[in-house]
Amino acid sequence: MLDHITTLIRNRQTKPDDSAHAAVAMLLAETDDTVKVLLVKRATREEDPWSGHMAFPGGRRGHGDRDLMATACRETREETEIDLTQCTTIGSLAALHSTVRPDLCIQPFIFSCTEPPEVTLNEELMAHYWIPLEELNRSRGKTRIDSREFPAYLVEGEAVWGLTYRMLEKFFGILHGEG
Repeated sequence: MLDHITTLIRNRQTKPDDSAHAAVAMLLAETDDTVKVLLVKRATREEDPWSGHMAFPGGRRGHGDRDLMATACRETREETEIDLTQCTTIGSLAALHSTVRPDLCIQPFIFSCTEPPEVTLNEELMAHYWIPLEELNRSRGKTRIDSREFPAYLVEGEAVWGLTYRMLEKFFGILHGEG
């Protein structure tokens, strides 16, 4: 299954947008014929507009990052201790602008590992989940945030909405031949 996903993504991927300001890593792993994706829950912090949200590991580009792929790798290692150089780079999705901070553009990269790597969270994160893609895809629903309703994936008692939801929608669109 992961080989099929890899082929679809590589055939439809977009060139990374090097003008983006941040990068995230969508990490896939296959166990027992089930492909899972790593999602993390951000720690609750007053200064963070994405405080407590479900997300992919990642963050802002650093001055020492040679490109956005390096940003995704560095941020993932800092947040989870996962070394993405031990994984396979599948490709990238189109960069997306944040609706919270429209001047912030985020580049998603997709990686695969032969098995889910061990995760050790830093202080920026409070939880992690390896979610089967099929379960995630079936969990579409809605969530209420500040009296407004948003489309979301509802898994593990958490709502995956906003920017991460939009990235997953692009990903599933490619898998279903829509993107």
